[in-house]
Amino acid sequence: MELQTLDDNGLLSQIGVLRDQDSFLEFHHRYQKAAYSLALFITRDLNLAEEAVQEAMLKVWLKAATYRPQETPRSWVLRVVSRECFKKLRSKRRSERKPWLREIALNSEGHPL
Repeated sequence: MELQTLDDNGLLSQIGVLRDQDSFLEFHHRYQKAAYSLALFITRDLNLAEEAVQEAMLKVWLKAATYRPQETPRSWVLRVVSRECFKKLRSKRRSERKPWLREIALNSEGHPL
């Protein structure tokens, strides 16, 4: 069967059940631009956006069997992408916190104010 003729639900089924790499590559090709555009819009950072899309597509590969057709494949994959973006942003924020800010918030005995 030609992968280009399969709809997105069919591709996700092939990915989830058969672990078909060609189906995954076709699915990735179909959603690559939309996923990256969304990630860049959310993160405003080229590197974070790229990392988020890579992580999201890995999750698509791993979780395709859990996809339920109550939502469209597009909304599902973009939801996965947006969650990865927010996770990356939270992680970046945590790593950028200044250690001296934590010290200011502690009293002389080391307890929170």
